Amino acid sequence: MLTDTDLKHVIEQTNQHDLSALGQLYDHFAPQLKRYLDFRLAPEPTAQQVHRQVFDHYLAALQNQPHLAGDPARFLFTAAQKFTDQVLSQAAPTPTQSSANPTGAAQKETVWLGQLVRRSLSK
Repeated sequence: MLTDTDLKHVIEQTNQHDLSALGQLYDHFAPQLKRYLDFRLAPEPTAQQVHRQVFDHYLAALQNQPHLAGDPARFLFTAAQKFTDQVLSQAAPTPTQSSANPTGAAQKETVWLGQLVRRSLSK
């Protein structure tokens, strides 16, 4: 575990593309990021893919726009949230025609429940 002082030094070295510092930064943040992704996505291959994607995104930012990657914790967890939200929104089921317009037994049950609630409220 890096102290705050050590972390600042590692960040400075990372901004200069020091591979050893990048490794230390990964070792420092990877377990925390993994816990976050496992919580949001469940420990499965999707969480591992997003984990790699987040660090790839960080490395690309260091190469292309180093000023954006200045605070690695903020950058990594913001990217993790963004990628996780994308995965979850793609996995969310869209309402189907049959679920939006209940027919048959489902419609009868809905009418019956509505009548039951109205009778209960009137008493």
